Amino acid sequence: MADNSPHRRRTVKAILLGVSLSGAAALGVVALTSYSGMAARTATKLASAVGIRDAFAGTTHVVSSAEELRRALENAADGSTIALASGHYPSIGIGNVKKSGTVTVTSADPSHPASIGRLLIRNSAGLTFRNIELAADASAVVQWQGPPQKAVQDQPDEADSDEAPARKGQSAANRFPFMVLQSERITLDRMNIHGPLDNLEAAYKIPALMVRASRKVTVSNSRFSALQHGIAMLQLDGMSVLNNEFHNIRTDGVRGGEVSNTEIAGNIFTDFHPAPKDHPDAIQLWSTPKNGAMTNIHIHDNLVVRGTGYPTQGVFLRDVKNGRPFQNVVIEGNLVMGGLYNGIAINGVQGGRIVDNEVLNYPDRKHSWIRVQNCGEIEMRNNRASRYIFHPTEGNESGNRIDAASAREEAKRVARWLDAKPARRRSDSGLQTRLTAPRGS
Repeated sequence: MADNSPHRRRTVKAILLGVSLSGAAALGVVALTSYSGMAARTATKLASAVGIRDAFAGTTHVVSSAEELRRALENAADGSTIALASGHYPSIGIGNVKKSGTVTVTSADPSHPASIGRLLIRNSAGLTFRNIELAADASAVVQWQGPPQKAVQDQPDEADSDEAPARKGQSAANRFPFMVLQSERITLDRMNIHGPLDNLEAAYKIPALMVRASRKVTVSNSRFSALQHGIAMLQLDGMSVLNNEFHNIRTDGVRGGEVSNTEIAGNIFTDFHPAPKDHPDAIQLWSTPKNGAMTNIHIHDNLVVRGTGYPTQGVFLRDVKNGRPFQNVVIEGNLVMGGLYNGIAINGVQGGRIVDNEVLNYPDRKHSWIRVQNCGEIEMRNNRASRYIFHPTEGNESGNRIDAASAREEAKRVARWLDAKPARRRSDSGLQTRLTAPRGS
């Protein structure tokens, strides 16, 4: 016979109350508590089926392990926030977590953000990660190297484990310590993403973030530093790269192919340190052997400035198949200072605009130009550059100015460009502050 004494009833109520107050952690306590009878079985069922989900409805919950985080995400209701306790988490894998709304994962203590060494988000939806450090160590060094395009184009299938993304040896998945795969409505916001800051030789061999085969992914207000590449993209529909800072990068800031409905805006790229045979670009997109048209690409209000590093190309779109795969491309309002010859260069675009851009070369380089080749229906107007290449291309030009090599007054030029659109100014941007300060101040 079940024990229905007042003492037993009070015990069951206390257990259920603990579940409603402390969520997943309390569920673990219930699972480990030994008691018998119908009341115990009833309490366990209610705790697992009702109590934990009620506990996660629109509230904030602190977790302190990868397993607790996975469990919390699985049970979180839309609108919930999960706070990750301070400390370093070597590897976190999140798979098959799909929300109709949004669940946010953030650091419990913003002044001491949680740090993750490897992160894989796969087959998931409706997740936002905010105020977290993604810190790759020297173990993430890429051993395989190929031509610039192959680093993204020829990726084999990813690892099939969302539990331990760091356990696949030299698989393709391990080339990127941070990945978003086969997912949608994923946001990474206010993240600090970097390689080993005390070992730049290793850091410059680490490509940081891969976003692949996904929809509606946003990377915003984040910092990328001490890396080979910042963001790699492949097979995407609805990618947004907004208001990020890329500095102390070896080769490319944002790179990839097979992307449509993509916005790259408000980003800062500076202090690049390419290796001798690198092909450095702030933003580089290319066609791949598999893709069809890449449509609706908007690249605007980005700042590319040499800073304390070496010259790079600014915006580079390349058709490797001569099929004009890029359609409806708009490149506007960007400032490229002290770059390589291809300040802005597009090839294989059918339909688009290049307007209100400034490409300013430094005296140590004869030209940094705007180059449009093998394109159709291109409008190019109101730009400033030392030279324009517009052939063979169908379209029209107007209001474009030739600007001779400028003195290296980076701070004044950058400040002027920022002030032209107040929305470009960000009070929390350390890079903006440095780039607008006179040298030596």
